Amino acid sequence: MKNIESIRHGDRVMGEDGSYGEALSAVGRENAKKKSLDYYKEIKESPEGTVFFMVTSNIERAIDTRSAIEEGIEALIKEEDNIEVILVKDVEKVELAKKNEESKYVVKDSYPNSLLGLGAFKEDNHDLLLFHKLTKKYKNNSVLALKTWITKKDEVDDLKNEIVGEVSDVDIEKIKPSDFNFSPEDFILSYFKFLKRISEIADKHFPGRPWKCLQVGHDVQLDFSAMFLLEGEISLKAFEKIKKLRNFLESSQIDIHDGKMIFKYRDLEKEIEVGFGELIENLKEASKKRKQEWNKNR
Repeated sequence: MKNIESIRHGDRVMGEDGSYGEALSAVGRENAKKKSLDYYKEIKESPEGTVFFMVTSNIERAIDTRSAIEEGIEALIKEEDNIEVILVKDVEKVELAKKNEESKYVVKDSYPNSLLGLGAFKEDNHDLLLFHKLTKKYKNNSVLALKTWITKKDEVDDLKNEIVGEVSDVDIEKIKPSDFNFSPEDFILSYFKFLKRISEIADKHFPGRPWKCLQVGHDVQLDFSAMFLLEGEISLKAFEKIKKLRNFLESSQIDIHDGKMIFKYRDLEKEIEVGFGELIENLKEASKKRKQEWNKNR
């Protein structure tokens, strides 16, 4: 068993103006702790020698979600003789864990990773500002702004029809996906580089051992990735496949077995016929093609 599960962070704190803050809400923390019961059961039922570890983006709500889940797991396994919790920075215990193939290990407190966050965007980034501008223009419909970003050349009429159906007072002739500079493929490229790297690290330090990585991230990055894995593209058509962005604490999984990968999300399942390296190259090519289309329409 080798498994990478990507889960969205828990419920966020909401401000008085109705906008979300960076931190996890009390409800989000409580629900994340409840979620730890599922992972405890999974660890308990896993083969001997299994290594479970969590990684998170560098955004506060994701870090808080990981902490709540890890705390919940640690409290539940106190009475288990063959499951040990160790800190990732405890080099001596990690080295012992590498040699002990009979016990199961939960490796906690890994360092937050900007590849899983929103590090591609800075506050003054053209694309981030355009996204906020479109969201406001669409009466705070951020999903419609995302759909504008991912719309392909042959889908523009479908996008315009959807905009007219949702928002009546928008000049649709001024709506152009080519106004963006940063492609959706570029946005998830770092996520796939992370998947490749984390699987290589796990196999290097625990060769031949079953392992599970639980990654706490964000809906847009994870669902754009889901579209690409399921449909081979990020587009309006691919969005219809997943129907909506994931809810708080909703997850997708990649099972890796005998060199094959199976992607699972909701009631959808897809065998991935190439490895992470080729997926990364496919993303780069798709990004190049989209930017060429954008340039023709500017």
